[in-house]
Amino acid sequence: MNLKFKLLSIFLFALTLSCYGQTPALLFSPQNQVTADSHGVIRKIKAPATGKNLMVVYNDGQKRKLLKDDLWGFLDRKGRSYRIDDNKVFRVVRQDDIVKYDRKLAGTNQYQRRFSADLESPLVQTKRKARLQQEE
Repeated sequence: MNLKFKLLSIFLFALTLSCYGQTPALLFSPQNQVTADSHGVIRKIKAPATGKNLMVVYNDGQKRKLLKDDLWGFLDRKGRSYRIDDNKVFRVVRQDDIVKYDRKLAGTNQYQRRFSADLESPLVQTKRKARLQQEE
């Protein structure tokens, strides 16, 4: 078989697999995932950079707004975790001895970084403060 055909086949197969990602979930705490509620199964979660609301889209096309303050965070279709703090959405980047969070600032290539001792601890601006949280 032709090399181009093989490469195209592999690419299409990988693209097909990526379409079947994980189910998005709302997180009311780091351990409590909700993939479906009384409105149906969640298809997509939209989190605008500004504002107090998240938009939840269900499989049947219904849309529902939720206050960001009511949630700890959410999971997207790729399985990435996000945490909400002060109506700002931070992506959980790393969970080692200290949890690291990033948030891309709209319209720029800059990131706002936060840290915490664990997933339950409040977000702080420096690793040093996060280590102090661990000692408490």
